[in-house]
Amino acid sequence: FSVKEIDSGDAVSVGAYYLSAMILFFLLLWGLGNAFLYIRRDDSMQKVLVSRTYKVFYLVASDFISCLLLLFAIMALPTSALVFLVQYAESFIPEAESLEFAGRMKIVLGIGTAMIFAVSLELFLLETVRDSVSGLSLLFITSVFFAYLAGIFYPVEFFPKAMQVFARFSPGGLAFDAIRSSFRESFSLLSHVLTLSYAALFFVLTVLLRKRRITHE
Repeated sequence: FSVKEIDSGDAVSVGAYYLSAMILFFLLLWGLGNAFLYIRRDDSMQKVLVSRTYKVFYLVASDFISCLLLLFAIMALPTSALVFLVQYAESFIPEAESLEFAGRMKIVLGIGTAMIFAVSLELFLLETVRDSVSGLSLLFITSVFFAYLAGIFYPVEFFPKAMQVFARFSPGGLAFDAIRSSFRESFSLLSHVLTLSYAALFFVLTVLLRKRRITHE
C-alpha cells in the first residue's frame, strides 16, 4: 500500500487534498439553499430603517452575522465529527496520524476562515440582483468558477505557469489553501490573512452597493 501525493510544494496526501476540496466546494455552494433569504426585490424596509438612524453598515452586518450563524449551525456537527474522528481516517488521510490538539484546532480555524469568506462572497453577489433566478444562477456560476480556479477539480499545477500564480492568489485559491494547510506541518498564516482580507473587501463592497441601492433607487 502506498500513499500518493500531489506533486507540489503543498505536500499533502490525495485524501487531505480532496477532503479540503469537498469542504470548500460545499461552502461555496451552500448559499444556493438560503439565497432567497437575502435577495430583496424592494428596498422599502431598508430605507425606513436608514431613515430611523440605522446605518447601512449595521444592516449589512446583521445580514452577515445571521448568515454566518446559519452556516455555523450547519457546519458545527460535521466539523466536530471531523476534528474528533479524523484519527480513524489514517488510511485515507495519513496526516491524521500525527495530528495533536493544536493540529485539530488548525482544521477548525481553516474551515472557519473559509466560512467567513463564503458568507461575505454570497452576500456581495446577492446584493447585485433583484430576483431568485438571477441570484441562484450568479451564485452557482461564480462558485464553480472560483472552485475551478482554486484547483478543486484538479490541481493548479496542471495550469499554465502564468495561470498558476493568478490561481494561487485568487480568493478561492487562498481559501482552499487555508483549509489545506491545516493538514500540513507548515501552517499558512498568510493564506488565512489574505482570505479574510478578501472577505473584508467583499463586505465593504456589499455595504457600498446597499448604500447605493437605498439612496439612488
